Amino acid sequence: MAIDVVLFELNDRDREITKSLGFTKVYTSNSPEFKKLKIVNGADDETNRKAVENPNKDILLNPHAVRSRDFMHSRNCGLNHVLCKIATENDVAIGFTLDRMYEPKDIARVKLAIKLCRKFKNKIVVFSFAKDIYSMRAVNDIYAFLEVIGMDSGQARNALNFVI
Repeated sequence: MAIDVVLFELNDRDREITKSLGFTKVYTSNSPEFKKLKIVNGADDETNRKAVENPNKDILLNPHAVRSRDFMHSRNCGLNHVLCKIATENDVAIGFTLDRMYEPKDIARVKLAIKLCRKFKNKIVVFSFAKDIYSMRAVNDIYAFLEVIGMDSGQARNALNFVI
């Protein structure tokens, strides 16, 4: 069972294509089910901290998104051990979207964030946020990509099987 969120409206032909790609359910960003989720887009450190400290929030999405520069000896992924620990205590998932993973530095930041999330047992969710049917990827391709960037097979499966 794999679930995805896209940024375009689905017609009947698109729904058939998403089933052939391996998705059991595809939500649009305008669907009422998706709007029920309380999502905070990642920003500066203060915004990320407020998002994980609030137990009423569900997902901190792309904590690495607005990072312009990395640290001297490591990547700036928008998370640290304190934020991960607070997110685990408040049951806030860390989310990533495939549309924000084009450049190598973004992939490296996500790899570091996944490493931190594994260490502190954070829930991870992954959405494609595809802009059209042609930018969607098959479920097996997404699983393989997630395993390459540092998730084990169980984490990759759980990242695509979130429950709304």
